[in-house]
Amino acid sequence: MEPGTVVTAIFGTLCLVVLTSHPTSAQDPGCQTVRISGSTSLQSHLMTTYTIRDEPFNGRPVYKSNTTNAIIYYASTPHHGDIPAWFVGQTDGQTGLYVEDSSSAANNIEGMFKIWDPNTREWKDDPYVKITCADPGYFGCFYLFHLRNAHQIAMGSRITVDRCILTCLKRGSPIAAVSQRTCLCGSDVNSYSRPSVFCTTPCGGDSTQTCGGRNEADVYQTFVGACGYREATGAIYSPQYPGTYRRNENCTWEISFDPDKVIKFYYNVWEVPAGDRLVITDKSGQSRTLGPDIDTLWTNWSSRTSQDSPGHSDRTSTHFGQTKSP
Repeated sequence: MEPGTVVTAIFGTLCLVVLTSHPTSAQDPGCQTVRISGSTSLQSHLMTTYTIRDEPFNGRPVYKSNTTNAIIYYASTPHHGDIPAWFVGQTDGQTGLYVEDSSSAANNIEGMFKIWDPNTREWKDDPYVKITCADPGYFGCFYLFHLRNAHQIAMGSRITVDRCILTCLKRGSPIAAVSQRTCLCGSDVNSYSRPSVFCTTPCGGDSTQTCGGRNEADVYQTFVGACGYREATGAIYSPQYPGTYRRNENCTWEISFDPDKVIKFYYNVWEVPAGDRLVITDKSGQSRTLGPDIDTLWTNWSSRTSQDSPGHSDRTSTHFGQTKSP
């Protein structure tokens, strides 16, 4: 079985959710907010989220930590032989993390990170440190003219993010963008995102959501909140996310992966009332700890109540290694 293949989608009483780790058809310009994870001892203070807040530096976006004064940036320093690399920490590049990788955005980095050990005062390889999108499916805030092949749809005062996403999904567009009262369905974006302060206009149909700005748009991939989306995404959302889901939803996704890998689930948002649940099972239909003989999982989402909050936003990542029993 090949890893990363979405198999089924059904509607009814349950929502079965499947995650994979392949890219989608929309060009990836980098995520507005990323998350670093993988180390629980060395440089653990850097294992947090980072958001694009500055103009690009050396042709790459700069991310600032949401909890510390650390940044993620792309540069070459004399401490590392003037070889261009991504750094996490302070601007001197002498401690923290770094990886020799020329990816255009931090969430696209594939190289192995080196992590600074203050006890031995040396850099050590760490294959478990990863940078991923903190909010998969949300590209960020962009100038309108950076949207490619955009078709405009006037939605007026009823506009919401989820309504625009559904409209663009039905049109076959890989991205959906909201800008004040206009929904735009396009193919991709051709630039890095702007700081989120430029996209703060409340959506007319749901003031808890933002609909871009005067010359900007909030840009999403159309798998967000879509039951039965048949692309490999690495993330799942409750139906109609970030809007409210309906009662008795039923969707099926399947997670396929190489049996020598470990699947990790991260829950970015969890606002679910009593009675609704998400259950992870294997081929036998039983909930169990992952082991080396498992290569397929199902996540079972049961919706029994109507929901006035976002529901859930989950993502998976795949790592080489061995599973450990609890």
